[in-house]
Amino acid sequence: MNTGRLASSSEQKVLNVLLESDTKMTVKEVCKIIKEKDGIEWNVRTVSTFLVRLEEKKLVEHEKIGITNHYYPIVEGEAYKMKASKNFLKSYFNGSFTNMLSAFTDSGELTKEDVKELRDIIDKLK
Repeated sequence: MNTGRLASSSEQKVLNVLLESDTKMTVKEVCKIIKEKDGIEWNVRTVSTFLVRLEEKKLVEHEKIGITNHYYPIVEGEAYKMKASKNFLKSYFNGSFTNMLSAFTDSGELTKEDVKELRDIIDKLK
């Protein structure tokens, strides 16, 4: 995956809309979905700015149809999530999954269901 930097949290909301869509989308369509999904009413100019940044980061591209830009992702969703996850792990936990898991267990954030799922994952690795 040949992407530049990772998306900011706001840019990520826009990118997620595009990743979940089967079609290219206009800025207005992205705004509408974000409002419906997250309850956030961003101005068209704000979303346009995020899309320009996502293009600069080589995460999306656009096609001009008439006078309107239609945006689409050029990254595969799962590969991008893996890159972002690894970056998060490196930035906050020195690359250690054990340190991250320890932070969550110490804070009481893990539910019994989470622990069961983690055990199942570990058992599959054996």
